[in-house]
This record gives sequence, C-alpha cells and structure tokens, in this order.
Amino acid sequence: GFSETVVSVPIINGGIVATQIMTGAAMDKGLAIAAALGTICYATQKFVGTPIASYFGLKEARKVLEEYRKTGINPFHQEVRDEKDSNITSQTFAKRYDRYFGPFTCLAVTGFAGWLAFVLGKYTGINYSIWCLILGAFASYIGWVPERILDKAKASGLLNAAMFAIIIPSLGRIQWSDLISLTYSLIMLFAISVIVLFVFFYILPCWKLIGSRNLAMGISVMQMLGFPATYLIANEIAQATGETEDEKQLVLDAIMPKYLVGGFATVTSLSIIMAGILVKFL
Repeated sequence: GFSETVVSVPIINGGIVATQIMTGAAMDKGLAIAAALGTICYATQKFVGTPIASYFGLKEARKVLEEYRKTGINPFHQEVRDEKDSNITSQTFAKRYDRYFGPFTCLAVTGFAGWLAFVLGKYTGINYSIWCLILGAFASYIGWVPERILDKAKASGLLNAAMFAIIIPSLGRIQWSDLISLTYSLIMLFAISVIVLFVFFYILPCWKLIGSRNLAMGISVMQMLGFPATYLIANEIAQATGETEDEKQLVLDAIMPKYLVGGFATVTSLSIIMAGILVKFL
C-alpha cells in the first residue's frame, strides 16, 4: 500500500526519531495499519541488518588480515590530532563557559531550539524535524552548545522513554486478523530493501566509492542498525578474526570508522530529512 510504503521508508533508513515522526503522522490521519507497520519495522530491522553487516564485515576482515600478514603494515591507522588542534577545539563557547551548562540550562537550551524549529517549520513549510537537525548540527559545529547536550542534562534516557511511549500506542489499533497482512508487508519491505542494496552496492560499481564490495555492502545496512549496534558489530568482528592485539586493532581501524559514520549519516541525519519530506505525502 502507498501509505504503508511512505511510512516505512524513513524508518528502515533510520531510528526512533524517524519512527516517531512517521507513525505519529500516520495515526493523526487514521492510518492505523501504516503506523503499526512502521513500529514493527523499527522493532525488527536490527534482526535483518545485523547478520548482513556481520557476514560482509567478516569477509572484509579476513581480506585485510591476509594482506597485513604479508606486509606487516596497517594502512588504516590514523594519527592522533596534535596538541595545537586540541587547544583550538577547547576554545569554543561551550568549552569556555562549561561551568554554566548545568542540567537545567541544557534542558532550557534544547527546549528553546525545539520551539524555534517548530516555529520555523510552521512558517517555512519545511518539517520541524529537519529544522531541529539543522539547528542542532550548526550549534554543535560552531561550539555554542556542549557535545551530547541531553546526556549532559541527564535527560536522554527519560526522553528516549517518552519517544517509545509515543510510538507503542500505534500497535493498539490493530486486530489479530491484521497480523497476517503486516507480516507479509514486513517480509516484502525488507526483501526488496536488501535486494536493492545488494544490486547497487555489490553488483553495480557503486562499491568503488568505498573501494571494497564487502565493506560497501556492510556499510549500506548500517541504516538498519545505528549506534551502538554499529560499534558492537565492528568490535565483535575484530575479536572473532584477529589473533593478536595488533590484528584486532587493524580490523577495528579498517571497519569501525566506516560502520560508525555510515550509521550516524543515515540514522541520525538522512532518515530525519527523509521523514520530514515523505510525511507530507501521507
């Protein structure tokens, strides 16, 4: 169905924020089945993405280890930033006045940014979630606010619980008879997604952007995982393939940065933009 597809696309491509946006909009319009499908997609996508990310990550790890055992060189090692760069970073506004950013101040700043995003969304026609993303990225990049401001406010856990409380009621409007059609839709959505990803990032030359078919395929399913799953999978691959600490570090250097960035780029950023655009199609 059209509505089910529109709701599910940003959710497969993202996490809890995209799920909240799409299921909330679907429920507001009386699309109970679409909202339920979106919630179930969010709950099950890690079961689809994890084995794929692990399988292709293991293949890539064995490949780089074979090369490493021949040459003894780790081409993925990154030098630590020098002291000068660290000093520049420490001079941001948030670092300079860190003592003033207590929990209540952080909550007030976040609340104001949320309100401003809502107002901008109302008068520009661009969904508020996209404005939230832009404001948050901009303020963090120039150092106006502390990193991970909700963690500093000691409120991330509470707000995550509130997010789950918003999306779970979407399951309360479906009947037992709907489960068969929901199961069929879920299987079709993930089957099509995986097939398309395989065609684009393993068969077609898109993998050349990364330089490795295995790595490109592993990164492509990071949209179904997100942090901390991206970190845990990369770490488990290193533990499973590396025989020494140097070999484990080699695998981490080769895989973890790509998996982490892939997850952040899709789940944290792209999915919110997709949700902000596609929500208007419901």
